[in-house]
Amino acid sequence: MPTLLFLGGIGAVVIGFFLCLAAAVNSLLPKKKASLAARVMSSDGEDDGPGGVRDQEKMQKSFLDRVIIPMASKYSKYFSSITPAKMVTNADRTIAEAGMQSKVTGIQLVTISWVLLGALPLFLGLLFLPHLAQGTVKLWVYIAILAFSAFLGYRL
Repeated sequence: MPTLLFLGGIGAVVIGFFLCLAAAVNSLLPKKKASLAARVMSSDGEDDGPGGVRDQEKMQKSFLDRVIIPMASKYSKYFSSITPAKMVTNADRTIAEAGMQSKVTGIQLVTISWVLLGALPLFLGLLFLPHLAQGTVKLWVYIAILAFSAFLGYRL
C-alpha cells in the first residue's frame, strides 16, 4: 500500500512538473495582443456556435497536423540556434524522400527530435526512479534505460 501511495505521489509530481514547465515556457513567449477593433474587423459575422463547421473542419485533420506541427513551428526558433545546419539539410532531404514537403519542414522535424530527446528520458527516468530507490532495478539498467530512451526519442 505505501508503494502505491509513493507511485501516486511521483505521478502527481511528474504531472505538476510538466504543467509548471508549460507555464514557464508560455510566460517566456512574446504575447500578441489584438485590439478589440481588429478582432471585430476580422470576424465574418457568422456564428458557427459550438461544434460549428469551422471546428468540424479542424477536427478532420490529424493529430500531427493540429498539434505536433504547430508546436514544432512555435518552438523551432529556439532550437534553430543549437541545431547544426547539416542536421537540418539531412532532415530536409529525408522529408523530400518521404514526399512530405508540404506537411513539415526540416527545422520542425529537428525540433521534434530535440524535444523527444529530452522528454522521453525524463519521463522514463521519473517512472523508473522508485524502482531504482527500492533496489528492484540496478543502476546500470537504469542508465541503459535512460540512454536507450534518449536514442529512441531522437530517432522517433
